[in-house]
Amino acid sequence: MDIGVEANPYHYKVTPGKEREINLPLSIASIDMGLAMARKLGVLTPEAESAYFEAREKHVRLMKYGDYRASE
Repeated sequence: MDIGVEANPYHYKVTPGKEREINLPLSIASIDMGLAMARKLGVLTPEAESAYFEAREKHVRLMKYGDYRASE
């Protein structure tokens, strides 16, 4: 796996261009919309809410740092 990551560094990082400018903001908006809809319908469990927030945080870190594993 290490060789694969070294061969393609964008496997775990955001690619410049349309992914950073279009795909990630759209993904974050979709997560927010799904969370809002689940709350409104009353079907949001604590586990699902935690999963939504974890996925959203990874997307935000990916957009901010270019790698979802990065931290401040």
